[in-house]
Amino acid sequence: MEPLGGFNRLDRDFRERRFTEGSPALADHVRLSAYVPPASRTVTGLAEDLDVLIGNLAIWSTPAYGGDSLREKAIAALEERRPEAVPALVQRLEDLLDASARHRERLTWLLRAWDAWYSEGRMLRAEHGGRADTEPYRTVRTETLPPASIRDEYRAPVQLKQGVVEALHRLGDPRAAPVLVSALADRDCVQKAARALRDVRTGEAVPALLDAAARVQPHDRAFDDILGTLRDYGLTPDPARERFEATTSPKGRVTLWHLLVELDEAGDQAPPKSAIRDSLIFLAADVRDGRGSREAVDAVYAMDGRPAPRLQDTDMGALPPADIVHAAIALAARGLPPGHDDELLGSLRRMSHLPEVMQVAQSIITERTAEPDVPLLHLALEFVLGAPPWKLEDRMELVRALHGLISHADSRISARARAALLRDDLLFTQMYDDDAAVRQEATTIFEELATPEDRINCAGYARVHRPSLWRRLLRR
Repeated sequence: MEPLGGFNRLDRDFRERRFTEGSPALADHVRLSAYVPPASRTVTGLAEDLDVLIGNLAIWSTPAYGGDSLREKAIAALEERRPEAVPALVQRLEDLLDASARHRERLTWLLRAWDAWYSEGRMLRAEHGGRADTEPYRTVRTETLPPASIRDEYRAPVQLKQGVVEALHRLGDPRAAPVLVSALADRDCVQKAARALRDVRTGEAVPALLDAAARVQPHDRAFDDILGTLRDYGLTPDPARERFEATTSPKGRVTLWHLLVELDEAGDQAPPKSAIRDSLIFLAADVRDGRGSREAVDAVYAMDGRPAPRLQDTDMGALPPADIVHAAIALAARGLPPGHDDELLGSLRRMSHLPEVMQVAQSIITERTAEPDVPLLHLALEFVLGAPPWKLEDRMELVRALHGLISHADSRISARARAALLRDDLLFTQMYDDDAAVRQEATTIFEELATPEDRINCAGYARVHRPSLWRRLLRR
């Protein structure tokens, strides 16, 4: 009987489960049938089969009873077989990166399709009413959507990929340089690949490291490793600035700006922070990324010399302040940021059901300006179309503004203003308000604009919402 047999069995079972975790993804890469029990694992035994050695690179945890992890033992054995080990490791990492890249492409396609479907659906419900069948108006047809199950088709062998990168780093063979550069594009490997390229050097590293920097965020752990490696390569601010100027991705511009600030020791090479204001507004509006949104809001407020605001928690996460939402609507209305305006519009439409967002749109519509911004008005009207009246402030002020916009020269503005006023309950609620002056003004507007269909809708509303006899008596 082995000493502490029960404890060792528990430890073995635990580590075997770790080894087979994500087995659908690992099955193509690791020969699980060749798994050697811990008691018989020695460096000599491990060195007998390169495939088993590479598979063991996924086991980074150390045994509870002490000793090196399987990853450490495998790397030691691979170092003894360097001539044949390096090509095998390079090939395995190329296969792993290729599988991850193909899944990432499919996942990006999936998310874009579903985001476009949701965004268009919200716009069509606002345009045609919440009870209307919007399917005939769709450009993104429901039946063409890819199945959401694509997300679960592949589980990335994260530990195995990272173990192979670490092994190539430790072996330090220059033949590994191209695949380590490729690994910078994989979010699971970027940090370890950036570290490895400090020692396994190549002239292709700097452009790839700048590309990698544009894909991470300043608070990511990989950012410091990318920055450190770029400094080791002697990068000056000029190439980084060229990369910054060529980047349209809001996240990439913000991260590259931070990179430039770190590289600019003289303090005169980095662009002003105002150069990334639009990008920060974009990131602040993406409430799905809670931390990124909060940091972007704080950065905008710091740029303006204001203290960081306290964000309001909603069912969508922490909502940006009203001035940030207003700025985001203005950006999206102008088709900014270039190439990413649809993403920003999608972020705004995901929040459009919130009273705070509707009230920002209302403030845009009721604002008195000599020359109203037509694209901004058009988008703001979308966010009040179908809005429940109780989510709006000073409803009569909005009624007056919409009444004025019905005569707007732009037919799109006129049509949306009329729909917001007469299709939904906004004007009807004012016609049955407790205030006699409000009732009179709203009724006058209705009589001026109403079609026979509007009168039928109003009669239906009145049957349900007509004040009781007691309430009518109290009004007298």
